Amino acid sequence: MDWLKQNWYHITQLLLLLWPPKKEKGVTIDKNSDEVDLDKIKGTTRILFIDDEKFKVSNILAEQYGWVRTKWVKDVISLDSQDIQNADIIFIDINRVGTKLGFLNGLGLVEPLKGRYPKKKVVVYSANPYRNMSNPAIQRADGRLKKYSTPFEFQDLIETFAKEIYGNK
Repeated sequence: MDWLKQNWYHITQLLLLLWPPKKEKGVTIDKNSDEVDLDKIKGTTRILFIDDEKFKVSNILAEQYGWVRTKWVKDVISLDSQDIQNADIIFIDINRVGTKLGFLNGLGLVEPLKGRYPKKKVVVYSANPYRNMSNPAIQRADGRLKKYSTPFEFQDLIETFAKEIYGNK
C-alpha cells in the first residue's frame, strides 16, 4: 500500500496516457450558466512545462490543484513532438531550453509555437528578471510569470486560460 501511495501520481499519468477520454475537447459547458465544471476542465486541459530543471510547481499543480494532465520535459527536439501537439497550455522557461532546436534560449520557441499553434496558450517564465520586456517573443507570449511565483499564481493563470480554451470566457 505504501508503494501505491508513493507512486500514485505516476500511475495516474500512465493510465491517462493509456486510456484517454473518448472526447479530447469534449468538455461540456452550459453557455447559459456562469458556473464551470472546473473538475472536467482540470481533467481535460493538458499543460506542458519545458524547463531544463524539474520544476516542482508542475507536480504541485497535478497533485494538489488537480491539473492531472500536467507534464514536464527538459527540452523539445521538434515543434511537432507529441508533447507539444497534445498541450493546451505551454510554459517555457527562458533559460537553457530551446537549444536542441538551435535557439539561444526559450524565447526562441515562442514565435514558432504561436505561429504553428495559434490557439495554444504560451507562457514564459524565468528565475532571472528579464530586462528586455519589449522583446517580440515576450510580447507574443500569452502570459509571463516569475519562476518563483506561487503555485497559486500559476494555477490562476492556468484556470483563466483553460476557461478561454473551453469556451467560457
